[in-house]
Amino acid sequence: MTIKYIHSLLIATTAFVFISMGYLFYLGYRLSVEHAPLVDAAMEIKLEATTAHLWFEEIISGDETITIESVWGHIEKADWYAEAMLSGGQNSEGKFFPLKDEVARNSIYSVKKQLANFRAIAEERYNEKDLSKPGSDVDQRFDNVFNDFISKSDNVETRVQQIIKTQQTRFFYIGIFLLLTSMITAFIMLRIIIRNNRSKITLLDSLNDANIKLQNNEKYLEKKVGERTRELIKAKNLAEASSRSKSEFLASMSHELKTPLNSVIGFSELLEHYDNLNDEQKDYLNEIKESGKKLSGLVSAILELSSIDSDEEIQKQQISLRELVYQSVSEHEPVCKDRKVKVKYLIKEDISLVTDYQKLKKCIDNLISNAINYNTENGQVEITISQNDYIEISVRDSGIGISQKDCEKIFDAFERLKFGKEGTISGSGVGLTITKKIIESLGGEIIVNSDLVKGSNFTLRLPKY
Repeated sequence: MTIKYIHSLLIATTAFVFISMGYLFYLGYRLSVEHAPLVDAAMEIKLEATTAHLWFEEIISGDETITIESVWGHIEKADWYAEAMLSGGQNSEGKFFPLKDEVARNSIYSVKKQLANFRAIAEERYNEKDLSKPGSDVDQRFDNVFNDFISKSDNVETRVQQIIKTQQTRFFYIGIFLLLTSMITAFIMLRIIIRNNRSKITLLDSLNDANIKLQNNEKYLEKKVGERTRELIKAKNLAEASSRSKSEFLASMSHELKTPLNSVIGFSELLEHYDNLNDEQKDYLNEIKESGKKLSGLVSAILELSSIDSDEEIQKQQISLRELVYQSVSEHEPVCKDRKVKVKYLIKEDISLVTDYQKLKKCIDNLISNAINYNTENGQVEITISQNDYIEISVRDSGIGISQKDCEKIFDAFERLKFGKEGTISGSGVGLTITKKIIESLGGEIIVNSDLVKGSNFTLRLPKY
């Protein structure tokens, strides 16, 4: 075998290896730069549309803190991400390359069409919101369009993930093939070098060069993996810091809102003592005072939510559950008399518990308040304390009850349910959310059993120790 032939074989093999590596790096580039952001875009489409759906429901439910323009803005953002997947685009989150897969592109076109339908039905429902109560025809069509949109969005995300998985599989097998090819090439070249003593040194040098290049490439890949790992850790730390900042911001803003609200409430109460006010002015003044109190209550609820999220320290002490319940009921006596609701105690023994008094009292206050407010006139509230494997505090009312479907969402923050002729009961919509978070922080859980018309039973279950 001539030296010229050996050199030609070596050059051809080296070229093949470099071409394979180039294709391998190309696949890696497409995975990390082109395809990975497309998964984020697919998720953002669902996130923005879901946010628009939730905010729109809040507007329909009577929440005046959310504007319809913000709902349209989220829908437009979802549409922008869909268009970026089709034609490419760039924003503060990065650059998006056009998706080339025809199946995925057709799915995105379907998503954009359904998104347009979603906005159209939302505009129709908003313009006729007095007629679009839950269960109405437009409400059902609205939910059907949104569910169909979510299904089509899931198809897009699934297809993009399938494309990435295919590229990853191809990347893996080409890497294995390249590794095996390098090993086989090294073995063949070694045999050639042994059988051709005259070109031994030259061929050995070439083989060493090839090995060095492979090692450099391996180091390069290890470096890239290390950089990516550090980026992920940095992103995780940033997300945690953002969550803490959110809680601190909410607490700070709530405190800042409290001061002017107290002034509004205080001055409105002072103005009530003026004798020269006519009836219309008194009505306006009373509306200002009551609205200020409602807003102050909502700010207090936000403050409490932020304090729970910030892992406020638990202050444990020995408490009497019977005295705690009596204290809470006594504070609600004026409301009971006003609504003609009777409270019945089913407490056979006084049970002591080591826990946070203020936190547990807050939970019981919320349950008793709900049992009174959501009760019927001349209704009854039963409070039971018992212990077996756990300590249980139950608050049962004879009120309007909750459907099984609504039982799943009453613990969501700012969730306001409607109850036929009763309408929406006044409140912040976070009482049960706060109760659930507090009781879980104390190591317990809250259980609800309810039927429409028959009333509701909320149980706080706590460990004995």
